[in-house]
Amino acid sequence: MTSQLHRPVSKSQRWVRIGIISIGAFIFLAYLGLDPLLRGMTKRDRGEGVPKQGTAIVVDRRLPKYDDYERPIPAAVTVRFQGNLYPTEAVFGFSELHLDSPAHILYRVGPSGRIYIDRVEPIVTPTKPH
Repeated sequence: MTSQLHRPVSKSQRWVRIGIISIGAFIFLAYLGLDPLLRGMTKRDRGEGVPKQGTAIVVDRRLPKYDDYERPIPAAVTVRFQGNLYPTEAVFGFSELHLDSPAHILYRVGPSGRIYIDRVEPIVTPTKPH
């Protein structure tokens, strides 16, 4: 009696296994090669953009916290700008940023047309002298 673990494999099953392993290896190797290439293109696109200022609406706030290894994770804010949602690179005045309220942003538009939000901070209202 043949055990279930050492049952002979037909040629068609063997080719299916080889095909699945080959496709998986191709996807893994493509990721290893394309990931640095795409990151470099994004970095270059962001770096070539001209900094501009604008106003956006705060739609999400994430408090600063620590990960499982006690490494700090900075505060994160997502804003709606020109009808789209964008994560921000740096957050200033987090406690003064409120949901659904306007905020001052520093952004850049790369040559590809993609928008990058570099900084978000509360809108400073001038105080009236007495």
